[in-house]
Amino acid sequence: MHEGTIAIAMIILMCDFSKRSANRLLGAGLAALFIHSLFNHFPVSPLVMTVLQIIILPVLALTVFEISEKGIKSWLDAGFVAASLSG
Repeated sequence: MHEGTIAIAMIILMCDFSKRSANRLLGAGLAALFIHSLFNHFPVSPLVMTVLQIIILPVLALTVFEISEKGIKSWLDAGFVAASLSG
């Protein structure tokens, strides 16, 4: 659970790295806090929480990674367009 939370927070933090913004740090911190808090308060039995972690964290990590990948692709496309226009 800790590794999944850290991975998701780091993907959010590194997303759109070209912009230096405190919003990324705040968003990553809040995401980590929310995920960690949700799983630490055990709203259901520990066995059910473990199964939910196994299901939810990979799906959440892949979703955040896909969003990050789309952002990187658009950033690269913009750089290639700028480079082709200048030369």
